[in-house]
Amino acid sequence: MQCRIEGINHKGEGVARLDGKATFVPGAIPGELVDVEIIVSKARYNQALLKGVLETSEGRINPLCPHYQGCGGCAYQHISYHRELEFKRQVVEDSLRRIGKLLAPVKPVIGMDEPTCYRNKVVWHILSGKIGYYQPLSNKLTPIDTCNLISPEMERVIKPLTRLLPALSFVEPGEAVLRQSSLNGELMLVLRKLRSYPSAKVLGALTETCSSIYGETRSHLKLLYGQDALIEEINGLRFRVSPQSFFQINHRQNEKIIDIILDYLALNGNESILDAYCGVGSISLSLAKKSERVLGIESNRQAVDDARANAMINHIDNCEFMSGACEKVLPGLGKKFDAAVIDPPRAGCRPEVIEVLAESGAKRIVYVSCNPATLARDLAQFAQLGYRIREVQPIDMFPKTYHVETVVLMSRVKE
Repeated sequence: MQCRIEGINHKGEGVARLDGKATFVPGAIPGELVDVEIIVSKARYNQALLKGVLETSEGRINPLCPHYQGCGGCAYQHISYHRELEFKRQVVEDSLRRIGKLLAPVKPVIGMDEPTCYRNKVVWHILSGKIGYYQPLSNKLTPIDTCNLISPEMERVIKPLTRLLPALSFVEPGEAVLRQSSLNGELMLVLRKLRSYPSAKVLGALTETCSSIYGETRSHLKLLYGQDALIEEINGLRFRVSPQSFFQINHRQNEKIIDIILDYLALNGNESILDAYCGVGSISLSLAKKSERVLGIESNRQAVDDARANAMINHIDNCEFMSGACEKVLPGLGKKFDAAVIDPPRAGCRPEVIEVLAESGAKRIVYVSCNPATLARDLAQFAQLGYRIREVQPIDMFPKTYHVETVVLMSRVKE
């Protein structure tokens, strides 16, 4: 079945219309004439499989990754980086307009000079003695021996880990989470969904490549080898990162985001600032160096412990961290803030969080989002509560995937 690709959706899939229904085609580019097979037909849309490209579009390239066709990790390996950034800007703009009914101009996406080997964290799935990624739209595993989104040091863990799998017992599918410090290159491996903990002898060659190894059963996370945390550095600040703590997976772009936040807030040193969903404090501590005081709120207790330790490591004493969900902690504070930074998970902010932020008196709010859809929804609520969008700056934290980070500056409309 042939169709012409008219657009691209938020997952990086080409969009066509067949029999009056939107038809999503992974691997297709706007402007292309393609041959497809419908694999899922719903009342309002079709999901299709790309069988062939009859007329190619500008920007189509040969994927660098040998596993691309069978791996669900990347959506843009077949598209030039220039066009990828254009599509991501379009996704942000379309989401604001369609979901939020907002017409704010969106700046060009800030890309990477070299959009490979950027991930400092990767999650591999383990099934039937093999390690890899799930196939697109499937729970079938594609075994991998290389990945050009991670560093050569991380890639070198794949072979010894694969050889070790017969000696490990997982509640399948198991997981292996690998992190690397951008400061010193050290590696932390977490083996998840284990039935039992392996001995140091069983871990063998992994202890030669990893500085720390954790095992996680249903009830407990246990350090099996080495040090208990990694140390990261951002803009001259050191950060302790434990296995359960969130930390941005792209160090180079994360530094750019913090620079953008500082530029947007234009601090003079006298401000009281809220950092909601603060993680291990990478934004909070950067703000604390340029303001009077900062309050960080985070639901992950381990991340809060790390954030407090990070304040001590960096000799910063004007930054306080509280543990708890923002929607539960914020309403009871009754505090006023001059500015706020919010960096929520993909689900975005709860409505009550936005209401409390609006009542806090914050003149400027910076929203850092990893999901254009929930960003648009939340910005619409902020607009109803008296805030105006001043600038929308997407930044490519996840090259070759469909994900895009967006930093938005809002200011309170003068009454």
